Amino acid sequence: MTELRDGEVDRLRAQCSSALAPVLSGLSTAEAAADRILEESGESGGVHQAAEGSRRARERERGQMEAEARERRDRVDEEYNRKEQEISAQYKRMESELGLK
Repeated sequence: MTELRDGEVDRLRAQCSSALAPVLSGLSTAEAAADRILEESGESGGVHQAAEGSRRARERERGQMEAEARERRDRVDEEYNRKEQEISAQYKRMESELGLK
């Protein structure tokens, strides 16, 4: 049971990582493009402050996304543990009823 649970948790982590990788890559590309545009335009002051505010907002959103993913992972872990315990108890009852142990 533990091997099954560990395999499923690893699979879920891989899915979450692979799902977030393109988003993070796209954000990095967009940030680099915005930085180039700002540098080429010679804008400063307010534009840079706005870009910095936007960067902070993206960091907060990323942190929230990561927290939500951790919460989902924890709920999945809890559910697997609960199911594992239920199945173990069921097998023990069956073994007891059949006189196997």
